[in-house]
Amino acid sequence: MPTTRLRTLAVFGLVTALCLASLAWGEEPAAPPAAAAPAPEKPAPATPATAKTAAKPVAKPAAKKLAPSDLSAAQIVEKNTAARGGLSAWRAIKTLRLSGKMDAGHPVKPPAKTDPASTHLDRTQSRMARIEAAKAREAARAKEEASGTVVQVPFVMELKRPRKQRVEIQFEGNTAVQVYDGEQGWKLRPYLGRREVESYSPQELKLAAQQTDLDGALIDSAAKGHKVIVEGMEPVEGRKAYRLKVTQKSGQVRHVWVDAATFLDVQTDEVRRAGGQDHTVTTLLRDFKTVGNVKMPYRLENRVGKAKGTEKILVEKIDLNPALDDARFAKPQ
Repeated sequence: MPTTRLRTLAVFGLVTALCLASLAWGEEPAAPPAAAAPAPEKPAPATPATAKTAAKPVAKPAAKKLAPSDLSAAQIVEKNTAARGGLSAWRAIKTLRLSGKMDAGHPVKPPAKTDPASTHLDRTQSRMARIEAAKAREAARAKEEASGTVVQVPFVMELKRPRKQRVEIQFEGNTAVQVYDGEQGWKLRPYLGRREVESYSPQELKLAAQQTDLDGALIDSAAKGHKVIVEGMEPVEGRKAYRLKVTQKSGQVRHVWVDAATFLDVQTDEVRRAGGQDHTVTTLLRDFKTVGNVKMPYRLENRVGKAKGTEKILVEKIDLNPALDDARFAKPQ
């Protein structure tokens, strides 16, 4: 029976308009080993021509020019808050529960069983032939994965002010758990064969502390100490949008695009560090629906860096102000 290749489920932007928690479910990629420094080479003697060339400054890529905004940042934030239900309606929400499905990967066939005696290195092949054969196997695997059906796994996410979070994901009969109580965090990852509760790493704690509250980056931004500036206008999926730069009190920076017609958040991005590298995480927010007196996105698509594909999060149910005891956000037993 095919198994599923579980992606590193970084919960990048899971309902980003509400809360952005970039905490990895799988292993963080290891930083590449440092290459040995090459021996210094003797500089070639300078000639008038080379000296002139060297003197030229390296041209920096031109920054993308945005169309000017016809509204101030404060006006856009006010209209966005009204479009999403109003400040009083959001302040009345103390807890949230969201449930649905999220992309986890593709089904892959387990490797065929082979005779151990046949797994030795075939010395009759040239080194180049072995490299080409390995490339062909990897290309075939990638083709099979790309054409396979994406596996979706059920999730439940519970949020409580201020910044308490619990996420559960069901995967192949196991329940993965990620909990943050506002100061400390824990994770249980049985799909990696780990049956013991682990504490968040220092990097994960830092990311959790930087996440926004359950109503997002713009609503009540002034009271939260966020600095919001409008950088201009640019299209998002063919529609005019305002691009806002939001700087939290912690210094964490993210961008939010607000649709110029509906004034709903339609895209967010921010830089997150994982595996020793910075990654821009972009989230598209779609399919807004009214829940109680507020509007929330029911479909999100996350993209890391310049990856072509997106990982989808489909929200099926949202509960406002469910009874969530603080014990729900304590270390799992």
